[in-house]
Amino acid sequence: MAAPQKTILMPVFDGTITKNLLRTDFLRILLAEGNVRVVLVPPKGKYELYRKEFEQPGTVEVETLPAWRHGKVEDAFGYLYKHSISTHFMKIRQVDWYLHEGKYVHYALASFLRIMGRFPWWRRVLRVLNRLEPIQHEARVLYERWRPDLVFAPTMIPRLEVALMRLAQQDGVPVVGMAKSFDNLASKAYLRVHPDLLIVPNATGVEEAVHLYDYPRERVRVTGICQYDAYVRPDVLEQKDAFFKTLGLDSAKQTILYAPAGDWMNPHDKGTLARILGWIRDGSIPRAQVLLRLHPAYESATEELTGDPHLVVERPGEQHGDLRRYEFKDADVRHLASSLAYANVIVQTASTLMVEGAIFDTPIIGTAVDGEPDTPYWGSMRRYYDREHVVPVVRSGGMRVVHTPPELLDALRTYLEDPTRDREGRRCAVEAVCYRMDGKSCERTARVLLSLL
Repeated sequence: MAAPQKTILMPVFDGTITKNLLRTDFLRILLAEGNVRVVLVPPKGKYELYRKEFEQPGTVEVETLPAWRHGKVEDAFGYLYKHSISTHFMKIRQVDWYLHEGKYVHYALASFLRIMGRFPWWRRVLRVLNRLEPIQHEARVLYERWRPDLVFAPTMIPRLEVALMRLAQQDGVPVVGMAKSFDNLASKAYLRVHPDLLIVPNATGVEEAVHLYDYPRERVRVTGICQYDAYVRPDVLEQKDAFFKTLGLDSAKQTILYAPAGDWMNPHDKGTLARILGWIRDGSIPRAQVLLRLHPAYESATEELTGDPHLVVERPGEQHGDLRRYEFKDADVRHLASSLAYANVIVQTASTLMVEGAIFDTPIIGTAVDGEPDTPYWGSMRRYYDREHVVPVVRSGGMRVVHTPPELLDALRTYLEDPTRDREGRRCAVEAVCYRMDGKSCERTARVLLSLL
């Protein structure tokens, strides 16, 4: 007699989770290896989109997102947890959010909480307080409707995920949590609820879970990064000539891929890109062109340079209303992989492309060029390279961080003349961040969930 079907309840926080999990082999492996039904709760306004793409009656169900209004109590709890993340990354955020905005009382309180987050007794107090936070009625209705056998929280950030984790634990139902990205435990995913198992991408994630949140080491599972499984497939790249032709690039020229972070993070991107275009025009960088890959979710003034004869501009992804509601499909992943592989050098600001570029062994430059050379540290671009998830990449030697225009020009010339420079560093960066590039991260992740059913 076959085992009864088990139900996995999985909220989908945003399009990034969809790209990183649902549009990889994760869901297919989960359904193939276990007698399970997966209930997806998509982001606001995307029910029909997800129902058409993912629903498989009996195995994959798509539920509507509960509509609730966050109250002041919830906001207060969220503030408390978020600012108790005791990392350099969080200090940078607090400086940007409050100190630079003249909100000195907010900054003092946030800094106090960050310092308190260093102490185990404070973290225990927070976990006790979490049990006192009211759970919204709408979350209870959703949970009771499906009565899951397992709750999978793929980010542990939004209140719905936290509420479902708490309801499951009260019900004796296992919970699997996951760090959405390799920076999340140090920046936004406070472990207010300890899941039964925690999925992290690499060894750094293990140490952050243990030391920042007192999570038991033996319950952490390192799986690698699911969305990078596609990068090892032989058919992941578009045909090179067609790629260049479609974008209007000249395949005979060297291509600089410029990926701005968004003006909220790097307001100097436009000036830096303008310099690069100037160097191409005056021959300082001969026979070159720039592919400007805008961030799918953020505005950048670099777009104002559209029309330069040495520049091709694109905004990747499929937009659904405002920029933050973008979706990445398989074709977008192939296009990104091709952009990384066919570029001769990548210029970016401490983004995930510093790792993705290294996967394709493409030289990487991290720009820390400020508007003024004497910019204080807490207002500078160089502070972003001290964030916990970026430090291993910098230390690997796989990314050259530049602080001045002359350094940038030298790095561009060096890499364009010798793309093998820092190859070993790039290999070390991939190893440090990605755990294993064997195409099996989705399989490892699915099996963590199945192990608790």
